[in-house]
Amino acid sequence: MNSKKELLRVRITLTAGILALIAILALVFLKFPDNTDARFVYETNKDGKLVILGYTGDVKKLTIPSEIDGVKVSEIGERAFGSISSSLKKVIISEGIEKISAFAFYSCPDLESVSLPSTLKYIEEGAFGQCKYLTKITLPSSLEYIGPSAFEGCMMLPSVKVPASVSEIGPDAFLGCESLVLDVSENPLAAEMAESYGIPTSFEDSGNYYMLLAVGFAVFGILIFVAVLVIGNKIIKSKKSASDKE
Repeated sequence: MNSKKELLRVRITLTAGILALIAILALVFLKFPDNTDARFVYETNKDGKLVILGYTGDVKKLTIPSEIDGVKVSEIGERAFGSISSSLKKVIISEGIEKISAFAFYSCPDLESVSLPSTLKYIEEGAFGQCKYLTKITLPSSLEYIGPSAFEGCMMLPSVKVPASVSEIGPDAFLGCESLVLDVSENPLAAEMAESYGIPTSFEDSGNYYMLLAVGFAVFGILIFVAVLVIGNKIIKSKKSASDKE
């Protein structure tokens, strides 16, 4: 009787072990569908960091990681996504990535929103060109370079603030952005570029703008106060003069 129970216990243990082994093998070789690291195509650059070359999945929201298998990602390569990524609507680029190479997202047909990291320094030629439905992107204060035609043809992009850190803007960077109002309050170079291309500008997000507005209101308030005092004194004097005559 005891031997039968012992045999059953051994069989149960072996079965559980085999099932656990199958589960581990599935994790190692198949991976779960939400493990996005398995979907990226990449190469190693001369600095030993990774350059993202593409993506084999088909999702609407994509996070480009800061590292893969413990190796840091520093760059999104040329034409990495572009028109082939037909489903992408939202892209989140993780901290640590410094460069978006030429035509990386060029003509991505449904792309609406891009979140850029605070480490980004370069947006190369045509990186977001012809992304006609792009409506949301904020340039970080670390950005130094905006390449030629970087946002050309982004027809629905409503506003972009060019940070003070940008020291070079390539030709036609915002050409054909029909809805764009460019905030150039921090960057004189961007102001010159906007003027030469006839791009509407805005200062509404600038701290300097609000400071000037506050000063304006303060001066206006002082003038009103002085005017009230002067008029009040004149009224008092006129009344006193009238009473003296009586």
